[in-house]
Amino acid sequence: MLLYVEDVDAVFAKAIAGGATETMAVADQFDGDRRGTLTDPFGHVWLLASKREEVSFEEMRRRFAELMGQGEG
Repeated sequence: MLLYVEDVDAVFAKAIAGGATETMAVADQFDGDRRGTLTDPFGHVWLLASKREEVSFEEMRRRFAELMGQGEG
């Protein structure tokens, strides 16, 4: 389940305090989101995110290529 929230860090911390287990720590992503993944006590997987910046398709491609070690091309 993907859920966009205003403050992903606060919601993530509250979920962990309520018994969820961190799967992927909250971090800034190449596409302008800040997100993390957790599993709730019932086994449901949640991807929590906040939009940090609007990123053009071209910039997203450039960042993804950089992330994958492919430079600009």
